[in-house]
Amino acid sequence: MLLAAPLSMFVAGAVIEMADDDSTILFGANPHTQAVMSLGCTAPAISMGTPFPASHTYDMGIGGSEIDTPGFNQEIVMEVLGMSPTCIDKAPHIEPCVPHDEDTPNYYRCKWTGAAGEIEMPVTPYAEWIILDPYGRSNGGHVGIKTDLVAKVNCTAPPYTSVVAATGYDGTPAFANGAQMTLSLVFARNSTTQVDIPYGGEPGANVVTFQGWVVPPASPAPPASPPSPHSPLLWPGNLFLNHQGSLASFDLTSWPGFKGFSNLCWGSERGDSWHGAVFHSGCNDKGYTLYIARVKYSTSEKIVGAYTRVSWSGGGYSSDASAVIFQLSPNVWKTTAGSGPYGTSSHAIYRSNNYGPTFGSSHDWHISANMKTGYVNMGYAYKCRVGNYGQNTCRDDFIGNQNGWSIQEAEMWSVN
Repeated sequence: MLLAAPLSMFVAGAVIEMADDDSTILFGANPHTQAVMSLGCTAPAISMGTPFPASHTYDMGIGGSEIDTPGFNQEIVMEVLGMSPTCIDKAPHIEPCVPHDEDTPNYYRCKWTGAAGEIEMPVTPYAEWIILDPYGRSNGGHVGIKTDLVAKVNCTAPPYTSVVAATGYDGTPAFANGAQMTLSLVFARNSTTQVDIPYGGEPGANVVTFQGWVVPPASPAPPASPPSPHSPLLWPGNLFLNHQGSLASFDLTSWPGFKGFSNLCWGSERGDSWHGAVFHSGCNDKGYTLYIARVKYSTSEKIVGAYTRVSWSGGGYSSDASAVIFQLSPNVWKTTAGSGPYGTSSHAIYRSNNYGPTFGSSHDWHISANMKTGYVNMGYAYKCRVGNYGQNTCRDDFIGNQNGWSIQEAEMWSVN
């Protein structure tokens, strides 16, 4: 006689599963109560399932569009079935597994899919014990019996403005009852291939409804008129002007020189709207571009930016062996596309009308459609200055934090 809870035994690579719907498992009984035993050497396919809580409605009215914070009850816990609970003795970029320390690179992203776009946010899986009798009622007062390790991820709701862009929300009555997004998991199998892990749980349990919009988003402002030959806007803005000496030390390939960047195609201090659509309207198809931003995290500020020779128009990744991400303050350093251990220069930038400037295949640096927030996964396609990919040491060195920073001022310059 065995307990009715499903039991898995792992012996020499084989999997023996015993389960029954009754309170006991009986061998040699009649066919209606007889237990079923199966033996196989094929590992179960990886999939997502068992979300908690079971139903999801986010209140977009908490936080709101102005400060761009996630909604209420913003975290969904998902089990990942068939995933090894540790990366020990595995190649984590090939075999889905749970990182066992911070030095193991992270290859996972929660993907939110709406009617108008997708949002991918980095996530680190973790292992958790399944505990029978958690209160110790049948175990002599000792709390719980550990039976098996399961892999889980905690997917956090995207910021308000990202949800607005990905759902297509436009303030019309059609959105009065909310808009839905589907949650899934992405595994970057290697530097060039990513795999969508299928959802295999209860149908519809991974569908999230966003309700309670604060205000309709503002319509994107039209792109700024080109400056006249005598306009002072032909001269660099504050960030560019104040850091030309540091930029000159980089010796960038095909660098057009400071006088080459004569067009401020998007600038916050000029009054251009903080919106990705406005950035793309002003800066697509402009040749080489130079982006500089003043970023704040907690009480510290850093001046960071990037340079690329390829256009921001189109979609998907674009190759540029000369593309760099750099920091001008407090340190002066740069990192080139393809210098990281997991990416190549073919993934120098990522172009999407739903994003701000985005760099690298993980992404190493992603700026949201609000042009103020985003996340950092530095060390994937672009090499860290200190630390390695997946470590806080690397991310904090570049911009202060993985995703708690905000851009206070920014400029995008082009050659035409």
